[in-house]
Amino acid sequence: MNLGHRIVELRNLLVLTQKELASVIGIAQSYLSDLERGRVELTPAAIHRTCAATATPTSFFQYSTPPYTADDINFRTHTRNVSAKQQDFVIQAFKEIERISAMLAQAPVVRVKRVGIPLAEHADLSDHDLELLAGDIRAAYGLSGDAPVPNVTRMMEQAGIAIASISAPFGNDRLLEGHCGMSRWPAGSPRASVGLVTGMTGDRQRFTLAHEFGHVVLHSRRSVSDPKQRQREAEYFAGALLLPRPYAQHTITESLTLHDYLRIKAEFGISIQAIITRAQRLGLITWNRQHSLTLQLSTRGWRHNEPVHVDPESPLLLHSELVALHGAHPYPAASSALGISPALLQSWIPEPNNDSGRKDSEVTPMQRLRL
Repeated sequence: MNLGHRIVELRNLLVLTQKELASVIGIAQSYLSDLERGRVELTPAAIHRTCAATATPTSFFQYSTPPYTADDINFRTHTRNVSAKQQDFVIQAFKEIERISAMLAQAPVVRVKRVGIPLAEHADLSDHDLELLAGDIRAAYGLSGDAPVPNVTRMMEQAGIAIASISAPFGNDRLLEGHCGMSRWPAGSPRASVGLVTGMTGDRQRFTLAHEFGHVVLHSRRSVSDPKQRQREAEYFAGALLLPRPYAQHTITESLTLHDYLRIKAEFGISIQAIITRAQRLGLITWNRQHSLTLQLSTRGWRHNEPVHVDPESPLLLHSELVALHGAHPYPAASSALGISPALLQSWIPEPNNDSGRKDSEVTPMQRLRL
């Protein structure tokens, strides 16, 4: 393992330049550069000095992460303007999360209902095939063709998928602009890992999770080289999972108004824009009607701030495993064992909110709806 490169990875996690980290440690930038390049041996004394200056456990340098790049991760972004600093932080954070997730998978049995899900293996998948796959997964959870998914997070965790939160460190709120979620399930890994960027509205969060669920189902055991095709398939799958075709065909017509779409959003926890897109793809409305409704959304200022609140969901699985291994207050002890600072560990695996899953049929109770 190249210990010098591990310093580069630490810098990416801390969002520091080489000059800034050298200043924090109290060494010359040229010396830090030599350490990172492997020109100078990274001694135990240098490791202790670096870790003490950055509140990082020395065990960080006992671990390594695989040398993959952004092309090897399924990303969901809402802009192409992502800086190198943003990309470096997100990729390194996800690598550490993936490493920690695999370690936590060894925890004593956690009481989570397990559901087996099908994984796509055939090379060519049509939209009809994607509908069938989404329908099979809904059926595995006992959901009928007109029922909403009460909690996408819990659905994924019951399939063994580990979901971690990714938030911007050190108050750098703009660091994660453009990112929504990411996922990967490499061969030989005990499970898939998903990183979910925090701060999204509940409806957008649910769609992002369903999108990453699609990547796990569609692209873990099936090679699709074109990233645009992977994204299109995952996007279609997410719509089919959250708004089932039988319900859509029975409910959506060309004459539905935006207020009607608001009611569908309240019941199914999916954004108006996503419902409109889904309706057009199913041939339930024309392209002209889709364009008209989208224009109405823009005119009302709803493209980025839709009415109807959908509660965000909170992961449970990783925190349950963390507690099972390291006790009720796990972060200090787990920090050393897992080789990551307590602050980063708590930001990725926070204590869950009390939203263990709705029992009612509606994602957002109708009394919250304000037309």
